[in-house]
Amino acid sequence: MTSIGFFSGSASSGTTMLAVSTSKLLADMGKRVLHIFTGISSLYSYVEKNNAGSLDDIKSSLVGRSLTEEEIKATAKTTDGIELIASNKSFLMANTFPVDSFEQILNSSRCFDYVVVDAGSDFRTALTISALCYCNKKIVSITQDPNSISNFKELDNDILSSFGDFELVINKYLRDKSLYSKDDIAYLLKRDISCVIPYSQFGSYAQIERKTLIGEKRYRRAVESFIRDCLGEANAS
Repeated sequence: MTSIGFFSGSASSGTTMLAVSTSKLLADMGKRVLHIFTGISSLYSYVEKNNAGSLDDIKSSLVGRSLTEEEIKATAKTTDGIELIASNKSFLMANTFPVDSFEQILNSSRCFDYVVVDAGSDFRTALTISALCYCNKKIVSITQDPNSISNFKELDNDILSSFGDFELVINKYLRDKSLYSKDDIAYLLKRDISCVIPYSQFGSYAQIERKTLIGEKRYRRAVESFIRDCLGEANAS
């Protein structure tokens, strides 16, 4: 089982769309995928539509260190070939989960090929830090916005650099001379850019409709390349 944590280097960087699209394409490849949301904002979009169970449903087992594979399966709801578990419903309760929550969740999810965690952008919560500690692969997305770049630099210095390697992705990318280019951002951050995901004019529509963007060919090709190059899945096409 491979676990992938998606983290936002700044708010509104398109991380949830990238994470859900990745899960959908992996499922289309015949992989068994468990997708877990930890960001509160994610709860009201893709998951709300599909009425998935939430982390609240397994919290008592996490606190009691008694979580089982059967509980994970019973909590998840299958939609579009993906098993979904929503975040906890109260932001105020996010820090009442054990810091080893994702160690327990991942140990109880070995029946899946992939566990994809949309961990959001709030690194003050126990769930986000837990995902950062225990996911095999870590993906951090930013945009070309100067504030996004500045926020990431601060986050990298304060937190991310202490948690090992991660893939840095520029999301919502536009080829525009008025914006920082991929090379500009790599130079400013002194980090390699693993992947670029293009901006889509249909992003707002997809968010309203609570759908992914993989029906758009250019976006789908970019996510397929991400799956091949960053996740090592040679059959993504």
